[in-house]
Amino acid sequence: MYVFKLDDGSLKEAPKGFSVDKPDFNLLKNVDEVLCVSKVLVKQMRLVVKSKEEIAEVRSKKK
Repeated sequence: MYVFKLDDGSLKEAPKGFSVDKPDFNLLKNVDEVLCVSKVLVKQMRLVVKSKEEIAEVRSKKK
């Protein structure tokens, strides 16, 4: 996946037909850099077990 960094600093996804081997220089008129994205990181939640005291407190509130 390629991303264009434009002259104004904004980012734009490269069109589907874009090739770094044979770039279309008409597409690159306002482009400052062509960035290659090899990994996309997704934020994940971490689940943590509650302490015994917290578990007991939650159970006592349910009753």
